[in-house]
Amino acid sequence: MARRRDRDEDYDDDDDFEPRPRRRRDEDKDYDDQPRSRAKPNNGDVTAVVVQVLGGLSLAQGIIALMGSLIPCVGAVAAIGGLIGLILGVIGIVVAKKSNGRPSCGLAIAGTSLSVVAIVIGLIWFAITAIFLQSGGMVKQAAEQAALQEQTEIRTSPAISVTAFALEKEFEDGNADLKADIKYVSKIVEVTGEVVRVSRAQYYISVELKAGEDGETVDCQFRLSAESDLTAVSAGKTVKIRGKCAGKYGGSVKLVSCILMK
Repeated sequence: MARRRDRDEDYDDDDDFEPRPRRRRDEDKDYDDQPRSRAKPNNGDVTAVVVQVLGGLSLAQGIIALMGSLIPCVGAVAAIGGLIGLILGVIGIVVAKKSNGRPSCGLAIAGTSLSVVAIVIGLIWFAITAIFLQSGGMVKQAAEQAALQEQTEIRTSPAISVTAFALEKEFEDGNADLKADIKYVSKIVEVTGEVVRVSRAQYYISVELKAGEDGETVDCQFRLSAESDLTAVSAGKTVKIRGKCAGKYGGSVKLVSCILMK
């Protein structure tokens, strides 16, 4: 009986107990109402992306420059593309090194290497082009110097004086062609005659002198540089011309490297 009474007393005490208010739902609600903090970007990830982008661009530029450098005539221009790829690659490597080497700089290294090769090949092409242009200029200068010496020789050396009619007749007379060749070919000849026509070809200016009644002419060929000296020469005028006789071919006697005697 004493034990039952104790339990009844415990129940009476439980009636007097006030339950604690539940706060979990309210706390959950309050937690949902609070702004959630966003994850901050990792600087290491950003640096890795930058390095990869720079490396990719450097590699692409290096490949394009290398392919271009292998093309003749335009290979020298590819050195510019190689320089761009080199700059991008070096920047990527520097950024990676400043990040304690955490990002991989493999693409940047590959792009830098290809760009350097493209630059070297481009510089070789540039050197070859420069040598070619320089040698071409030297050849042209030598040719001009030789032409000037030839013109001086023709002007000052003794010449065979003859009229256009007489020169044509000597080459026209049957078996006399060989004698005419021996007498005139490669010799300096001064021919006088009436101008029939003046024409300009691709490499020379032609002044044709009347040498017969059936349309025969002596074709005197001047260098293009002598065009200013021929401004006063026109059809119907009588002129005196010196040049080296090249023989008769194409229907007329030819004189080359001619100069106008004033």
